[in-house]
Amino acid sequence: MKKSIIAALLSIALVLVMVFALVPATVSAKSANAEYELPYNSIAPKVDGVVGTGEYSTLPFHKVDYNSDEFIDEFDTNHSINAEFYACWDSEAMYLAWVVYSELEAYSSPVYGADNLGSMWQHCCIQVMYTPYHPTDAEEVAPGTFTGDYLELGVTMHEGQTPIKCVWNASGAQAGIGSADWDFAGNVEETTDGIVATYEIRFPWKASGLESVGNGTQIGLGYAIGDQTNFNDHNNMCEWQDCILGNGGVKAPKNLAIITLAGNENDDPIEISDVSFAGTESVDIPVAPGNIDVNSIPADATAVLQQTPFNTGIVAGSSTIITDLSKVNEYNVKWSATAHLRPTDKDGVYEVVEIVWGGGNEITFANEVQEGDIALAVHGDDSVDPNSESCQKRDALKALEAGALVTFLGYDFETKLFATNAVVYYGNTVEEEPSEEPSVEPSEEPSEEPSKDESKETESSTPVVDESKDDSEGGNTGLIIGIVAGVVAVIAIVVVVVIVLKKKKA
Repeated sequence: MKKSIIAALLSIALVLVMVFALVPATVSAKSANAEYELPYNSIAPKVDGVVGTGEYSTLPFHKVDYNSDEFIDEFDTNHSINAEFYACWDSEAMYLAWVVYSELEAYSSPVYGADNLGSMWQHCCIQVMYTPYHPTDAEEVAPGTFTGDYLELGVTMHEGQTPIKCVWNASGAQAGIGSADWDFAGNVEETTDGIVATYEIRFPWKASGLESVGNGTQIGLGYAIGDQTNFNDHNNMCEWQDCILGNGGVKAPKNLAIITLAGNENDDPIEISDVSFAGTESVDIPVAPGNIDVNSIPADATAVLQQTPFNTGIVAGSSTIITDLSKVNEYNVKWSATAHLRPTDKDGVYEVVEIVWGGGNEITFANEVQEGDIALAVHGDDSVDPNSESCQKRDALKALEAGALVTFLGYDFETKLFATNAVVYYGNTVEEEPSEEPSVEPSEEPSEEPSKDESKETESSTPVVDESKDDSEGGNTGLIIGIVAGVVAVIAIVVVVVIVLKKKKA
């Protein structure tokens, strides 16, 4: 009986030792060259911005898990990013998808469209790095250099609605690849807890730089998730594998995960030359108007508003342009002077239909709203000073009569973008015949911001890194020490029991 008790205790101790020994293997994943097999799907996922149940697999490929060293938290120290990653492949392409559960109230993207694609990493986005070969064979990338023998893609949802994609850098085997050579679809959904952003990429083998694919083909893969209004104000980015964002500001394709294609029942290699692909054309993102000529603003304008935004909720002292008058009360115009405006035959010039003052109540327009009508709402901050500049501009708008003109310079009402020095000005007058005095005109057309070749937008897809970062590996040290201590304690108990039993027998 006593021997069986001793044997049982020794067995328990042995099992505990074996279980505890397995723990470091499950929590000590690698920040570079983690190895995974990519599953094959006989039915291709539909790239539509929605990850359907079972479309990739029953479960995600993985979830963001900061208990694993595979995920870099240098720019997400409070571990707020919650996201799922899905991936698979078939004979035509590799499919990648992310579902990001964000705490943001609104999705953020580059403001001025095409010219700022290279800065999408500062907002909500996905960055992907890929090599068409085993990543440990990649060449080192020199500090301050954002090009090399690797592919780096970026995707975002412009204004949370339009899928936008760019190529920051392409490997030698993929020279000439552009945004039309691969597909991206996305979706942004508002919830009571924040927003859910879904990104889906179809990356065809035709653009992969590989000659053939099949079970056993190895590639390098890594990604970063941006979930932030502006990186420079408050950074919130997560990275899978230490390859894109950190590492002293250096791109590190050598650190990519090692991905091995697997699961195709037809084990014959697929020749890339036999694979067809018809990608969607690149979306032309809207570009903001170029800066206005300040000489276009009349010296006797009653009020001049600087950079009034489109469809933005009113706060004390602010203004907004409302393009859908059925939603005018959604922008908190109760204490604003709100002008119902109608377009004239002159670009950017609108005529006052009526001025409405809510006096603390929701407003209603007495005149019928026609297509093309807009509203301008101006709030004065009386709490500071009833004679403040914002109050004077509000009162000047209240004083306008029907037929008075309101002019918008540097605004694009179709794209709802505006120049960096855009203005709205108005006065209590109706349109007059042109005077004989020559008007002041700019010497040349306002120039738009220079466009950039999207494949060269490498100005910085990498955040500025604090080189004082502690490189210690201490994440699992306390856990390991605790496990060892527990095992030692169990063994000590067993030894004591054995000694006691021996003494009793003696």
